[in-house]
Amino acid sequence: MSPSKVRGQAKESTHTIGARMAGLFGMRRAEANQSAKAAAGSAEVAAAKASGWTKGTGDRTKGKGNSMWGAITGNRGRQSRGNAQNNKGHIRVSINESHDYQFVDLQVFLS
Repeated sequence: MSPSKVRGQAKESTHTIGARMAGLFGMRRAEANQSAKAAAGSAEVAAAKASGWTKGTGDRTKGKGNSMWGAITGNRGRQSRGNAQNNKGHIRVSINESHDYQFVDLQVFLS
């Protein structure tokens, strides 16, 4: 089964809640087990993003090549299809880019 962002996020969320509940009741083994499953969900999300980014980069490359070849040969249809494929690749890459933002303590700015 291919990695899925939705399935990975669901696993991560449910198992994180399970780990916290197990921790509240002092069930250390269950807490560790749930934490490991939550980490696996997080890894699935990362794998799905990497897969989408790779496919998007492939679309960009193929689209650019088709667009250039269409321009060289005067084939406007091929050039248009290549431009569309290139745009599709750009969108796919931007959706799957990793955005690891660092949150800043707002108290520093408010004082």
